[in-house]
Amino acid sequence: MLKSGMASTERRVRLDTAKRLDVVAKAIGAAAVQKELLDEVMGFTDDEDEVLCVIAEKLNGSFVQSFANDSAGRVKTLTILKKLASATETVVRQRAVVSMAEIMEIGRAHV
Repeated sequence: MLKSGMASTERRVRLDTAKRLDVVAKAIGAAAVQKELLDEVMGFTDDEDEVLCVIAEKLNGSFVQSFANDSAGRVKTLTILKKLASATETVVRQRAVVSMAEIMEIGRAHV
């Protein structure tokens, strides 16, 4: 579902798919999120700014706590956000940095 939605030529479909990242993650479970979903999301980091902003917003501290709450999951999520933090659009960069800060705070709590 994620691949087909994010590969759509219609921006609206890609945007709706990005908005449901947490729903997809809940449906497939934490193991599949870390083994498959995060890798797929990394492949979609060259989309339109609005879609990228939603991805950056969805990959937040809550997402990590629920679906990627180990060092490998945090690293994969932070890698995606790092790429988004280098986007041209300021709002995408800002949202990525906010999500990264939330994840780093969770990481500090586990140390």
